[in-house]
Amino acid sequence: MANVGAVLERGGETVRPPSRLAIPAALLSVTIWGSYYPIIEYLLASWDAVTLSWARNVMAAMALGVLLVMTEGARSLIRDVPWRPVWLIGVVGVAANILLSSYAVQFAGAVPAALITGGTPVLAALMAWFFYGQRPRWLAWFAIVLALAGVTIVTLGGSGWDGSFMGGEFMVLAAALTWVWYMIMIQKALPGFSQLRATTITMITGAFASTGGYGAVLVLGYGPVAYDTGASSLGLVFFSAAGSVALGTVLWNFAVSRLGVTVTSLFGNLVPVVAVALSLAWGGTIGGLQVVGGVLVLIAVIIMQVGPRLAARTRRG
Repeated sequence: MANVGAVLERGGETVRPPSRLAIPAALLSVTIWGSYYPIIEYLLASWDAVTLSWARNVMAAMALGVLLVMTEGARSLIRDVPWRPVWLIGVVGVAANILLSSYAVQFAGAVPAALITGGTPVLAALMAWFFYGQRPRWLAWFAIVLALAGVTIVTLGGSGWDGSFMGGEFMVLAAALTWVWYMIMIQKALPGFSQLRATTITMITGAFASTGGYGAVLVLGYGPVAYDTGASSLGLVFFSAAGSVALGTVLWNFAVSRLGVTVTSLFGNLVPVVAVALSLAWGGTIGGLQVVGGVLVLIAVIIMQVGPRLAARTRRG
């Protein structure tokens, strides 16, 4: 769900003919992803984090599996798959990421989680340096420092300076790191695979890992297990799984194919804005420091995405 495409982009991009549906698709994708945080916060009132994470992982894998079979055939699930790296990606980048995300929202709240996750492109820049040797330039370093300052302010603003800090913000960062790692490794391990196929295969291995881990903790006495089988609750679980992973990704990829990575990535900056707005509409709260920190993170991400291209145009001019 994080907007890292512009940071990890290398080389030129191929854009298909424009479509009037491209911008609505990008906005709908952003809305779907932004709704993730308040929905998870709402569900955690009746679900425990481990059960909710397992259910979301399994539902997402099933939805994507059906979509992949319908579009690329059943053999695409097993044909020429490098299972060793795929299992690692599924365990760390999918199962662990989903679990960390649930705990992050539980202990930090939807608003701080959304604001901190907004700085994911900054983490992507640092990890691109580590994996690809793409050393950030001075403007990127400025954005990194600005984003770190924003995250710090959001964290302190969320704790209220009263000692109630519960570590959720660190879980948000851990979830963001595993997500960026996933986005990088899926491209390295599955070159030539369609984005739908790569996402589906790793989601399925993540579901198997999540199911095995969930069964193990139950045997070891994990509890209390809490879940809600009501239609509205299960509907929100399915939407948070299949909607954000499958529908959101399909819409996003369509927008990228028509608008390009650079333009579409700017829409991705609206994800934390949508998340905060929906959370407030559902009765959430936000402090002044969190607003300041969130604005700093947003400015840092925009600088990270737009700055290098403005500098390149200036040099060419």
